[in-house]
Amino acid sequence: MSIPIKTNQLEVDLNLSQFDQKFDVFKITTSEKYFNRGAYMLDTPLLCNNVQSVFFETGNNYFVLILKDAANKSRLKSALLNADGGEKITIAQVNTEGIEQRVVVSLLLNAIGSFELDFLRLNNLTGRLYCFHPKWIKTSSRGNESRVLKIPCLNISVSKDLRLSLIVSTFSSVALKKKIAFTKRKFEQYPQYILSANNTLRRKLRDDTGECFIIRQTKGDKTEIPFLDIQNTERFEASKMGVLTEVIQKFNKKYSGVCSLRFKEISDYSSLECSKSLISKNNKIVKEYLESTDIKIVDLIGDDYSKAFCKDIALTLTEKYGVGACIGKRIVKNSLNLCVIHNELYYEDRNDPHNRDYSGAAVQHITLEDFMGHADAAISTVVHELLIKNDVLKRQLTLYDWESTGIKNRVSFGVRTVIDDVERYFFMTINPDGTFAFEEKELDLFSSNEYSECVNIFSDDADVVGIIKYEDGCINVISDTSWFTIPEIESIYSLLKSGNTYLRGKEKRTELLTAVTDIRTFVQGKSSYYFVGIIGEGMRTNINHASNIRRVDSYKGSELRFEEMLQLMSVPFVRNGQLTVIPFPFKYLREYIAFLTL
Repeated sequence: MSIPIKTNQLEVDLNLSQFDQKFDVFKITTSEKYFNRGAYMLDTPLLCNNVQSVFFETGNNYFVLILKDAANKSRLKSALLNADGGEKITIAQVNTEGIEQRVVVSLLLNAIGSFELDFLRLNNLTGRLYCFHPKWIKTSSRGNESRVLKIPCLNISVSKDLRLSLIVSTFSSVALKKKIAFTKRKFEQYPQYILSANNTLRRKLRDDTGECFIIRQTKGDKTEIPFLDIQNTERFEASKMGVLTEVIQKFNKKYSGVCSLRFKEISDYSSLECSKSLISKNNKIVKEYLESTDIKIVDLIGDDYSKAFCKDIALTLTEKYGVGACIGKRIVKNSLNLCVIHNELYYEDRNDPHNRDYSGAAVQHITLEDFMGHADAAISTVVHELLIKNDVLKRQLTLYDWESTGIKNRVSFGVRTVIDDVERYFFMTINPDGTFAFEEKELDLFSSNEYSECVNIFSDDADVVGIIKYEDGCINVISDTSWFTIPEIESIYSLLKSGNTYLRGKEKRTELLTAVTDIRTFVQGKSSYYFVGIIGEGMRTNINHASNIRRVDSYKGSELRFEEMLQLMSVPFVRNGQLTVIPFPFKYLREYIAFLTL
């Protein structure tokens, strides 16, 4: 019997009569077209006594949750009508039976910041809930002084279909203003926040002093918070799933008898595991590929550190794959070229080799700052990328035996991408012998070709991430959803807190981590769904990204053939020993497109 898989789809048990006995809900509406996101008006209610939370998404209204009291409306009026834009608003108490359930849930969720939490800081700002763990904070030190530069937060929200969303947002110090790109809004238009005495974030008031923050990331940076880490209690708590566990537990405790949340489960599904034999087969293919091709390590830095690093890379290639490599300073077209360079930050005001055109050569960069002293990790990361680039260059699949798929006719894979603010559409057509070709197609309302329908599908639906078109005209469409899977986080947390930090092995992996390992598929209605986790064999202690559930549909009565495409995701070479989240030809397409944009 399959273990049920939890998802971020919520099942809500809401007792409205109990809710109405404890709380009042008010709807604040402006006569303007919308409230500006970050408007001070959205945070003003929190200055009132008894106000528990504010919920705002977009539009010209938002909601306020307040402990029941006959004087609530007059208190809100007093605070809001004197605020900037107050003359344009109306305040109305609302009947909870007449508003969406997700609004009630969101108000309650945003209000748990007033509950004492062990390791989290919760902040209800401009109608949203931001959570942060002290370990995420990034500081700089000068002498004995330490300065907070960034506060990464997890923005937890509930969608219209009652699915939880976990989005990373970064509060950056205004001292980093020069490192932030401002496009649609100027710096002055961003609301500013400060760290209060209890180390939570709150809106900056006129007489506040000290470090101020805005919700904006610095150029070239991307904040990463691991999805799951089961190494120990502390690392689990600092992961997205650790934060979610704490929030849900505290929510259910605080609102006992009023509202409770559970994760909806999928019980009927099929599994496709990536076996040890498949991994061994892939390693053998990679080794044979490298043995048959010259490898060149190209030192584009040329100092003592890079020379030592290049020697480490050469030694690692020999130890890992049994192949030799020569070291030089020039790209060689008929070789596989591993180029050692600095990271992008180093080249901020210099000629950046990341953007150099290496037409006709297979080239993969290795950054010295990121991998110095970790040559083995560098090799594991870049070799597969380099071999895919070589396949793209030669227009021939060599890392995968295409004939083993049993597909006897041509099949095309299509994606959309945005280049210089223009949406463009690319296709990769694979022949039965594994040779392939790339083509770009345009959206043309006045003529049609065999790809016109595919281009129209992309232009009509923003959620479409890929299209598979068979030679007989059959089309299958892969779409993103806001749905992802959740491991047995409460059991994991309980075991870790009890001192059991060894949660690996086949039995524990099956019991706790089925939702984030291997490939699982299921059917709902006329659509097929799938999600891809990490390879179950040799389970690691941390997982960086969620297993997003994707939907596969047939187009206009076509046959749904996605079963035969599942094998194209059970390939560890595309993502350096991990399974790919969409069939691997899409990775080749992305590589080709990246080359075009250099």
